[in-house]
Order: sequence, then structure tokens, then C-alpha cells
Amino acid sequence: MTLDLIAQGLLELGNHAKGSGVKILLESHGKVVSTERLLSIMRAAEHPQVGLIWDVYNMWSVTKEAPKMVHQQLKKYICHVHLKDARQVRDKHEYVLLGEGEAPLTEAIRALTKDKFAGYYSFEWEKMWHPEIAEPEVAIPHYAKAVRDSDRIIQKLTAAFCRPTFKPLLRQYLSSATLFFSYCS
Repeated sequence: MTLDLIAQGLLELGNHAKGSGVKILLESHGKVVSTERLLSIMRAAEHPQVGLIWDVYNMWSVTKEAPKMVHQQLKKYICHVHLKDARQVRDKHEYVLLGEGEAPLTEAIRALTKDKFAGYYSFEWEKMWHPEIAEPEVAIPHYAKAVRDSDRIIQKLTAAFCRPTFKPLLRQYLSSATLFFSYCS
């Protein structure tokens, strides 16, 4: 029933957004993180103005579904990807700097890159909800360095989306510590 209500709401919002240039996105979060549930919702809410935010860690930390498989099944709907990292410590998420946790981000980015994903990536640093984590002034430059210095797949991703006509872009998204980040070296 709840999944039906989510799908109906997305469809209604999608119809309302028609012709506006606005896209309504559902984030994989909370109890809506399994590929099966997300597919059910997205198929029921099939609309050109409706899509998905794939929060790789949110899904993987609960379902342990392989990102390659998740991407294969949900790629039609993925418009935006949240990147963050953490470790499971005594059944609790301990958020850490990108690349220092357990999130299979390289596998997810590899799958997206292989399919020439042209949507958005955002670095999600939830300081507002997790005051114990590092300050954004530490986490954001670390994110940029992690992307530059990491696996060649991520470097290829950066090259694929950074053309000389684009300028580096870093802007705050809403009032949280979620950031859109497009880094062009």
C-alpha cells in the first residue's frame, strides 16, 4: 500500500511538472532501498518527469546488492547519484571521508561510466545530522582529491564529463550539507 502511494505521488508530481523543465526524483533511502521495491515504484510511476536518485551507500549498506546489478536494473531511472562513504560499527553507520569506508563506490561508478551516465553526481556530507563527522572544509577538498587520485575509472569519468567549456562547479544544495560537485581538473 505504501509503495503504491509513493508511486501515485510521484506520478501526480510528474504530471504537475510536465512542461516545466523540473524532474521529480525519488531517493533510495530508508525502507525504500531494495532494487525490487524501487523497480516496483518506478515502473508504477513511469513518467518522463520522474526519476531516481541512487544513493549508493544507502542501498548497499542495507541490501548488500552489488552496484553493477543495481545499476543494470535501475539505469533507466537513475538521474542523480549520491556519493558518500561509511563503515558499519556495531550496527551503526560511521561516516568517513570518501574512500576510507566500505561503500563499493568504484564498482558503482564503473557501471555508470560504462553506460556513459550523463546525470548528476553529488557528494553528500551530512554534518547537520552527524555533528561528529569532519568539517565540510576538510571533507570537500578530500572528496576532490579522492576523485582525482583514485582508480583510473573515476579519472575517466572526470574526463568524460569535464570539457574545456565547463567551469568547476561547487554549490550548496538546499540547506543541508549535500553538495553538487562536478570537478574538472
